[in-house]
Amino acid sequence: MSEISTSEISATSSGTSRYCACGTKIIRRTSWTDLNPGRRFDACDKNWNSRRGMHFFEWVDNETCPRGKQVVPGLLRRLRAMEEEGRAKEEQLRYVEAKKKELQQKVKEMVQEKRVLEWGHGQRQLIMWISLILSWGLFITFVMNEKF
Repeated sequence: MSEISTSEISATSSGTSRYCACGTKIIRRTSWTDLNPGRRFDACDKNWNSRRGMHFFEWVDNETCPRGKQVVPGLLRRLRAMEEEGRAKEEQLRYVEAKKKELQQKVKEMVQEKRVLEWGHGQRQLIMWISLILSWGLFITFVMNEKF
């Protein structure tokens, strides 16, 4: 495990920036490795992996105690697992919200379609009633014409 967090905090307490012999700014970082969990250090930005002899590197904090080296890595693993679980839950929530939106749209379309169908049914009923009234009217007119 070789995690390091970087911050742009000045490498000196006076607030002025320091620079490596190569001319690169020295940056304060925090190590989250199993050997040095939470231990801060100042290093040249080009000082990665095993090139310590070539660029500036200096520990800011004292070495982590043996008990801290036992406990902190386990806590960090648990924290990372919880963060990953949180990301998975967020992704799942985004999926559910997208499905919800999709279903809401389908329901809206179905309601509109139902209104059209209801309107169509109402039109059929109206036409049936008009036909019935006209038929009765014609029947009455026919009967009345025959009587006179």
